[in-house]
Amino acid sequence: MVGPRFKRNIPFVKLLLKEKDEKNRQQMIKNAGTDEIFALMDAAYNILNFKFPLTPKQRRKLAGFAKSLRHLAKKKTADQGRRIIQKGRGPLIAALLVPVVAEVARHIISRITS
Repeated sequence: MVGPRFKRNIPFVKLLLKEKDEKNRQQMIKNAGTDEIFALMDAAYNILNFKFPLTPKQRRKLAGFAKSLRHLAKKKTADQGRRIIQKGRGPLIAALLVPVVAEVARHIISRITS
C-alpha cells in the first residue's frame, strides 16, 4: 500500500503530473526536497515489488522504463534518485506516478465510503 512518505507528498506529485512543460517539470524536480524525491523512489520500489496493482496497459507503458525504474528503486540518496528522474524526463514520471496516484485515490475513496 501507500506509505506515509508518499501520502505527505501527494500535493507535489499531483503538481508534477499536471505540469505539461518539460522545462518546468525539470525545474520542479531540481528544486524538490529530499522527502519528495524519496517519495518518488518509494513509488518505483513499490511498483517493482508488486505493491500496486497495475493494468496490462500500465505494465506495457512501464516496460520501456524498466531499467530506469530498477536504477531508481536501488538508489540510496535523494541526489542519486534526482539524477535518474531527470534523465528519464516526462514519460518516466507519468508512467511511474499514474498507477500510484490511482491507488491512493482508490484507498481514500474506500476510507470515505466505509
